[in-house]
Amino acid sequence: MDEHHHFIAGLTAFVGVEGARSLADAEGRSGLPSKSSISTHLKQFNKLLGCDVTGAGVKYTDAGKRIQEEAKRLLEDLDQSFHRAHRHLQRVAQTSHPVGIAMSPTVWTWARTKSEMPLVQHVAGQPAAEFLLANSSRVQTVVREGLFEIGITLGACGTGLTEGPYDAESVGTDEIVVLVPPDHAWSAHQHVVAENLSSTPLIALDVSANAREVVDAAMEAVGLELAPPLEEAATAELALQEALAAGVPALVPEIVLSTDEGREAESKGFKRLRVNDLALTREFVLIYQAPNMLRPEAREILGALRKMLQSADASKAARPLRARR
Repeated sequence: MDEHHHFIAGLTAFVGVEGARSLADAEGRSGLPSKSSISTHLKQFNKLLGCDVTGAGVKYTDAGKRIQEEAKRLLEDLDQSFHRAHRHLQRVAQTSHPVGIAMSPTVWTWARTKSEMPLVQHVAGQPAAEFLLANSSRVQTVVREGLFEIGITLGACGTGLTEGPYDAESVGTDEIVVLVPPDHAWSAHQHVVAENLSSTPLIALDVSANAREVVDAAMEAVGLELAPPLEEAATAELALQEALAAGVPALVPEIVLSTDEGREAESKGFKRLRVNDLALTREFVLIYQAPNMLRPEAREILGALRKMLQSADASKAARPLRARR
């Protein structure tokens, strides 16, 4: 542990003296201690690295100049890690703040209108929960770092979702389908195939969206590419809205078709078609802090979310993920 302390102190001193003319000039800069302490930290830093990155006073050697930019980046990363650790422990220790829930925009589009959703309740005048809408990888990150207690992601077979200090479970499945307007040639079909998607432009989600990643990976698996989209929507909700407004086909998660806008589309003759030769199914995955870290109110909300997702129209029984902590 002492070696770690010496390294951090030396790294801080090394970065802090950049551009200083002398030890006296560096003293007090960016919280640096007295000049004698700066000198001690720099000597220890040289010893730990096994070479001299500073020479007399605060002058960088050639070796020091080579590591200068990397040292600044590492110190910034350490500062961010300490900040995250501080926030994490602060949140775990406190009991009065709302339950933090992160989810993808697609899940939010569906969940926000549910009467059984516990997230809109208020306790003692305060909201029961606070939310972050982000893509699945970001949701996983904020739960892993302890910034949010619960996350809901969508992904293919929950890949990688148990690789962290939290638990994860699959609670159902969703499928990417094609929403077809009534006057389109496909409206008479019972399904479409991958070749249709490679030859006919339609609305798709942005390439950073998990739903788009699922489609692109499935197309690649059969040696095809999606035709250049008519539009790349930032969210499933926007893709659905644009399909309604423009009267064109769109690739959308089936779950959004159980929203008011999805029901409106189908009342106007829009038809959902499955892509018969592509694997476009993905899982709803609940991820959450280990049970011994969850507050009672977080456990209650977790149970309500689990029940709500299992009751989703697009949800089907799915195998449980092996939980790790």
